Amino acid sequence: MRKKLDKSPAKNAVEQAVDKVEGVIQAAALMRVSPQTVYEWMRKGRITLAQPAARLARASGIKHEDLIGWKE
Repeated sequence: MRKKLDKSPAKNAVEQAVDKVEGVIQAAALMRVSPQTVYEWMRKGRITLAQPAARLARASGIKHEDLIGWKE
């Protein structure tokens, strides 16, 4: 029997953090933004506001720099 290949695209840091806090609704409440805003940030792959990014980073354990899309 063949193994099924996982064809889902790699998740960005925001999607990983949202998964760690158990979903979009919980992430939105934690960051004090709307669920629509969380979906937008997940699509973009970065959080554009510092305070929500810091709250999600603290709760999920993912680095703040990864969530805001900081590149060196």
